[in-house]
Amino acid sequence: MKTKALLFLIIIAYIIVGCSSHRVDSNKTSANIQNFLEPDENYLFIGFWKKNCSDNYGLAIEKAGDGLYSVSFCGPGGCMKSETNTSLTNNIAYRIINENTIEVKGKKGFSRYHRCL
Repeated sequence: MKTKALLFLIIIAYIIVGCSSHRVDSNKTSANIQNFLEPDENYLFIGFWKKNCSDNYGLAIEKAGDGLYSVSFCGPGGCMKSETNTSLTNNIAYRIINENTIEVKGKKGFSRYHRCL
């Protein structure tokens, strides 16, 4: 019985690790994200946004097309692949303060981010 339980846990761990590794793009990191961000005058919020510009992690906001943005968390180990796209301006999870400052709603309320790239 213990062998079956152990095998079950190993399978679950393999699934979790396998699924999560597909959600991270290790080619894009906080150190090189600027190489992937393509400015577009119709998409004012493209950039790398951080709570403090000295942080080595933050939010990469990229053009997703049709007036939408892709928002993904990036750190030294890679960027999480965005699973949804948003307009930012019509989404209650985001507050635009100005062209270089936004707030993002999390579990503990809104956090302020500044465009650093």
